[in-house]
Amino acid sequence: MKIFLLLAPLVFACSAPAQSAPTPCTPCQQPTLQAAPSSAATARSEELDALAERRVELLSKSLATTEAQYRAGAASMETLMQAERDIALAARDGLRGEKRRHELERYRAAMNTASGAMKQRYDSAKVTEAELHRVEAALAEAEYWLLEATEAR
Repeated sequence: MKIFLLLAPLVFACSAPAQSAPTPCTPCQQPTLQAAPSSAATARSEELDALAERRVELLSKSLATTEAQYRAGAASMETLMQAERDIALAARDGLRGEKRRHELERYRAAMNTASGAMKQRYDSAKVTEAELHRVEAALAEAEYWLLEATEAR
């Protein structure tokens, strides 16, 4: 009964017919605020774009060195996969449009190759099941990021 007495004025105020220009009744109706799209929110400086591209470029050079070390037996597949992921993260964070998508496609292809190689090693008992699951998770991550970039277009 006490709750009814407390809520009755509120219900009455919100359900009363409007006599002049309708004004929102608080708390029944809150005016909806719609923010206008801001070009400042989507615009980026040329310097920021250049730094993002530079980051991907430098990580690509690092990947080339890591690939040479891997072929020489001086780097593990995990190290190679991490170098690939570093580029994908840099692309995902900083690149836009087709450049971003291209790098993420390249990452997915690299993880697909790594997954195949790891499955062969697992079948011949050269790696553990945990290592196999890690590369499968990396492939799933690559596919997710690529789909995310595709849908963002």
